[in-house]
Amino acid sequence: MKIEINQKEKSELFVNLFTNLKLITENVNIECVEDGLYIQGMDNSQICIYDLKIDKSWFNVYQCDENSTYGINMNILARILSVKNENQNIILYDDNDKLSIEFLSENKEEINKYFELTLLDIDQEKMGIPDTEYDINIEFKSKTFKTIINELTNFGDELKIYYDENIYLETSSIESSMKLELTEDNVEELTMTEDSETLNISFSIKYLYMFSQFHKLNDIVTIGISPEIPIQLKYNLGENAYCKFYLAPKISD
Repeated sequence: MKIEINQKEKSELFVNLFTNLKLITENVNIECVEDGLYIQGMDNSQICIYDLKIDKSWFNVYQCDENSTYGINMNILARILSVKNENQNIILYDDNDKLSIEFLSENKEEINKYFELTLLDIDQEKMGIPDTEYDINIEFKSKTFKTIINELTNFGDELKIYYDENIYLETSSIESSMKLELTEDNVEELTMTEDSETLNISFSIKYLYMFSQFHKLNDIVTIGISPEIPIQLKYNLGENAYCKFYLAPKISD
């Protein structure tokens, strides 16, 4: 396996993606197959899943002679990616039981950097996630969604989403509360089915905060919501490339 990313924008997305995935899981399997990279992971509490696909066309060089799986410690990978300079290209290739990572630049004044990351044997089953038609679909500007979640974290730990002529986001604690009203006028797009009127569901704000940290992946985040099933947040990374997050609703007492 050998992968190269020579475009500055995509290098920044790659760094942002893998740096933030460490917030959710410590160790993951990266699957390298003929048509691209696949990653699926779950948090320790087993209430959120992420599903990632990056098509081979996304990379400047993508070589994968046979299907392979690489077990990676995300904390160490994030530490490596944190020292990449802005104009350096990223090269990854496997070397026996290690993953070699290089940050190279055509600028001779730049210092090239070379790393080796020991691969792990991670026992992890891949889950089948069915396509779902959601009752409510909301498109936010990613930065707007991040700002909203940041504000909500100041007032409670649980986010309640419900319908009452419009869609409301609400959180509260003993000391205070906050409620936001969403309409077609203050989001990029909002579609609802008739079943939306039964919506009354709650989620952990902590995980939504983690998901919002991926806002640099795309200017738009799409959110799918239906009663009693996990919420979906999706960032498109280009053609046949995406990062999806699923969060199970909180169970009412």
